[in-house]
Amino acid sequence: MVNNASAKLKAWRSVEGLTQAQAAKRFGVTRMTWFRWENGEIQPRGHAMRSLCEIINDLQPNDFFNLAAVRSISQQERQAA
Repeated sequence: MVNNASAKLKAWRSVEGLTQAQAAKRFGVTRMTWFRWENGEIQPRGHAMRSLCEIINDLQPNDFFNLAAVRSISQQERQAA
């Protein structure tokens, strides 16, 4: 699921003129990991998320979380109760 962070990662890479492999190398991960971050399949953890947010100015840790989906699930749980 593509989230706000996924879109920002892809936009940043495009502006920088980097391939996925080049962006991955810059952050010390595999191209497949970068691909999965960009597509929202997985989220970076710990130091990787911190590094991304430090280098990509527009990126914040909360961007990695789909808060709308969390709110929707919470509403559904309240209605079911």
